[in-house]
Amino acid sequence: MEPGSASHGGAWGQPVTHRCKRSLTLSPRFVFLRLLSLCLLLLLSASICVRADSREALRNAASLVQQGKLDEAERQARLALSDPSARAVASSVLGTIRFQQKRFPESANFFQEAIRLEPRLVGARLNLAEVYTIQGKQTQALALYRRALQLDPSNATARLALVRSEAENRWSRAGGDRGAGACQTGWFAYL
Repeated sequence: MEPGSASHGGAWGQPVTHRCKRSLTLSPRFVFLRLLSLCLLLLLSASICVRADSREALRNAASLVQQGKLDEAERQARLALSDPSARAVASSVLGTIRFQQKRFPESANFFQEAIRLEPRLVGARLNLAEVYTIQGKQTQALALYRRALQLDPSNATARLALVRSEAENRWSRAGGDRGAGACQTGWFAYL
């Protein structure tokens, strides 16, 4: 190339001479910072795409669960596990799938993981409480219902489960007379 062309020079730290006879020094630091900013931009773009893909996979998984297509729903939910922002919900969906498959210990593990990742997931708490109820772990189930009600005071499922439990306890303490337990005012606090 000729000395006046735009590509003359340009080695690290060497001036680049342009036709307008100005020189630009490309320091290694400048190039590094420029490359770093481009890499960060690419990572951000990829992150946005992953999140969008994860949300779409979760929507697909939820729809497939409702259709009873549990194997395909599981594949979709597992796709979302790679995104940290979707991992809690994906775990909850996988717990729901295991629950429907009557694989209760695995279901409980997924719901526990979902709650660990996102303690405000009321649905995961309610589902784990249901698993515990099936497994005969009433004390653990009631604690989950109470916490769900703290998180969402208008949650009818949690409120009903607590009322039902209180009524059953009163009924059993009263010797099986449902009327005696139901008429006492204590369990109305949950209504």
